[in-house]
Amino acid sequence: MSAGPEIAQATILKPKGVNWLGVLATLCGVMLLYSGVELAQDLGTSSSLGDLFGFAFALYLGYGILATSVPAIFILAIVFLVTATSLFLSKRWAWHLSLTLTILGIGLNIAQIALFLAIGWLGWLSLVIALLIPYYLTRPRVRGFFQSQTKSLAE
Repeated sequence: MSAGPEIAQATILKPKGVNWLGVLATLCGVMLLYSGVELAQDLGTSSSLGDLFGFAFALYLGYGILATSVPAIFILAIVFLVTATSLFLSKRWAWHLSLTLTILGIGLNIAQIALFLAIGWLGWLSLVIALLIPYYLTRPRVRGFFQSQTKSLAE
């Protein structure tokens, strides 16, 4: 018997957009891994189509300034894959990681556009998408979902 009335906690359903962000982060992570491997094969020289594709994809993601550093691409790929996993598993810290990664991408994207490193309209498209992600993550229902997740040492 309990000492007081039991209060049923309402469970907040996972917003569908969180899974879509997880899919997007997974795609970005896999493509960055591919780009890093292609760039590392020739030590950063653009002697093959794969190298050009890898550099172009890094530019599209807004991380082209870091694309000259192969270790930076691998680190970003791992961070994207960790972000995707945390979004799929609805971890409490996924919200912070996603927002931080997106804000970094926005800053780098703006720098690319200002320095004329962005590839035409793709730089602007990437910036618009990057601006929509924090907007979505800060919506009350989405933010409330992540705040309602249990906090434990494993998270």
